[in-house]
Amino acid sequence: KVVFNFDDASFYGIYGSSMNDKQAYDVVNEIVSCWIEQEKPLICGKQLITRSFFLKDFVGRKLITAMPETESNSWRLIFEGGHQLNINENLLYSKGTLNPNDLGVFCTSNVQSVLLNPIYAYGKWFYPNDICEEWHKVFLYLCAVSEYEWNLSNMGNVYRRFLKFLEENICLTMKVDPLISKEQYYKVLLIHIENYRAFLKGEDEVVNSKDLYQTLNTRYVYLPYLQELVKQENLQHSFSCFELQKEIDCALQETDIYKKGKKWENVAEYVLNSVEGWKITGKRIRAGAQEIDLSVANISLDDELWQMGAYILIECKNWKKHVGIQQIRNIAHISSMKGNKTAILFTANGITSDSQEEIQRLAMTNIYIICITAVELKQLQSAVECKKLILDKWKSLQDSIEVSGII
Repeated sequence: KVVFNFDDASFYGIYGSSMNDKQAYDVVNEIVSCWIEQEKPLICGKQLITRSFFLKDFVGRKLITAMPETESNSWRLIFEGGHQLNINENLLYSKGTLNPNDLGVFCTSNVQSVLLNPIYAYGKWFYPNDICEEWHKVFLYLCAVSEYEWNLSNMGNVYRRFLKFLEENICLTMKVDPLISKEQYYKVLLIHIENYRAFLKGEDEVVNSKDLYQTLNTRYVYLPYLQELVKQENLQHSFSCFELQKEIDCALQETDIYKKGKKWENVAEYVLNSVEGWKITGKRIRAGAQEIDLSVANISLDDELWQMGAYILIECKNWKKHVGIQQIRNIAHISSMKGNKTAILFTANGITSDSQEEIQRLAMTNIYIICITAVELKQLQSAVECKKLILDKWKSLQDSIEVSGII
């Protein structure tokens, strides 16, 4: 066993090796020292933060501008959602939000930081505040994807337990005087939940919901600690390869245009419902000039599935011809508008070669479109294979990007 003390943190570990004790310890010491040097672990409140964990939250966010810091002779990068990152050697693990004084006006992220701060109703300052806000977003995401009909009473009960968890495990606190009633504060939380639910259905973008989505792409690791507070129903449906085959044949044989599309959506829905931890949250939702066939929210505890993001768009094309490049670009446009990372195209007869090239180009811009055909769906024999097919498609696209990047 080994023990390493680093500032406020102590790291305990065990190792095994065929080398003698002195050699093995030297190797382990070198590995841990390298990790500490690269990751710069730091206790923030009661939570350990590492450099890679902190910086991952900026992946996928658009860079808006860079602002000079005259006092420190450095620069701040301003990202979508109002988050800022100081560029200097001593990187602080606090992204905060753009200060209203910088713009001369409050931006949406400033308002959100106020609305998600329990200090005004509970008379407690939870700090570090940006970490407190992250946990609030994950908590509200779980509330939004649950089947609960939230009201002032049940929201108050769950929220009090949530704050108790934060105080005991995550944040430091300091007492202050409350300014508003708890009921007023709960009303704001209920509005957030309804806005998130609308976003997860596929309805038009609002800035706060997009920021929530982008935060969940990395902070999903908080989910296991909060699921006892907002328990989710069992989302996985029983799978029958015979039933799926029947649905596919029925969709392919249909001649009525409307029914043809609807039955193919039923096929996609059957497959998606078989992926444990995925929940269909919207069907045929209008998004600007486009329509989203299906929307999926991710509440799994599976790291591989979370590579695809918190929210996934589903497009269904039951065509006899291949899907062309224009349809791929339409999907990419909706994804870009909503800020989501992954879309799945269920296409009965595949895509054109230029569509495949377009998918490769889009993947380079962090928009991933996975195509699944009727032939591939007919080969599925279990719920596990449904998940494997989707993940294999995702990994194949990832691998092709890495190879093209090297070449």
